[in-house]
Amino acid sequence: MNVFERSVERTLIPWLEGCRILKRNAPLGASRIDYLVECSGKAVYLEVKSAVLRDGEYALYPDCPSERGRKHLNELSRSSKEGGEGIVLFIAALPQVKAFKPNKRADEKLYKALKDAHSSGVEIRAVGLYYNPHDAFVYLFNPDLEIRLS
Repeated sequence: MNVFERSVERTLIPWLEGCRILKRNAPLGASRIDYLVECSGKAVYLEVKSAVLRDGEYALYPDCPSERGRKHLNELSRSSKEGGEGIVLFIAALPQVKAFKPNKRADEKLYKALKDAHSSGVEIRAVGLYYNPHDAFVYLFNPDLEIRLS
């Protein structure tokens, strides 16, 4: 079980309270989405992305062009337009960041796909979570990190 799964199980992420993981690598269209979760009786596809690039107080994703990332976002958009529920969760794996924002310079098509997904009803979320090699602990320093899409 990974840190994200434990965080859900232990209700450390308040906006996921009442959710439980049903399946890993859940098929959706031509993709596999990281998780199928159940939240308040509804099935929700949840894709997790690591935001590991820092720009001042921001964690950014992606750090390079990501065809796979675009594909996942497009599948979630399509599903949402057809009545499905979806969440993209960015894990800001950098200490002391204040917010998440997409890295438009690295992949403009992914930036557009993320904005389209959001417009289609896909929730965009971020958490601040990082590993400190000095004490060998993982810290969840912000369970609801601010999102800046523009």
